[in-house]
Amino acid sequence: MRDAADQFDDARLLLDAQPHGSGFLLPLLNNAVVALELYLKSLGAVTVHTPVPGSPGDSIVTAEAEVKGHGLIDILESVPDDI
Repeated sequence: MRDAADQFDDARLLLDAQPHGSGFLLPLLNNAVVALELYLKSLGAVTVHTPVPGSPGDSIVTAEAEVKGHGLIDILESVPDDI
C-alpha cells in the first residue's frame, strides 16, 4: 500500500515538473489525492500473514487497509491513537 502511494506521489512530482499551463493540473491533483488517501490508509493498515504453500511456518507478510471505502472520517478513525 505504501509502495502504491509512493508511485502516485512520484507521478504527481513528474506532472508538477511540467511547465505552468501545460494542462496537467487535474491529473496532478488526482494523483496527489490518491497518494494522500493511500498514505492515510497505510497508517491504519493491518498486517496479513499468508502461509507459503510447501513451507511450513513461513508466510508472506503484507498490509491491508482496514477501511475499504474512501470516506475520510472512516480512514482517519482507522488510524491508531498512538500514531
